[in-house]
Amino acid sequence: MNLLYLFLLILILYIIAYAFAYPRYVKSNLTKFFIGDAIVSIGTIILIGIRFWDTGEEFDFYLFKSNWFVATLICQAIAEAILIYFYNKRYNVLKDMGKPPESKPE
Repeated sequence: MNLLYLFLLILILYIIAYAFAYPRYVKSNLTKFFIGDAIVSIGTIILIGIRFWDTGEEFDFYLFKSNWFVATLICQAIAEAILIYFYNKRYNVLKDMGKPPESKPE
């Protein structure tokens, strides 16, 4: 049950970021996207940490059990992979990833 609570809290925070904040302030700027994503990720870890720090609760992933920090990182990766797919389809923010930088003509 704690894992479901954790995942839903993370999903809600990321949906707010991807549906409201990023389209307004980031659009398709990759640098702003990474900065905003770092802020949301760190803020999520802080909020989850406030709730689960020093409680000793374990999160069961069926194959292994983990503490709140590892469970938060795993849930963030899953939630973000889902949301970034749809955000990239709409705003094409990752269009320049993997391309070598263009050299300036002299």
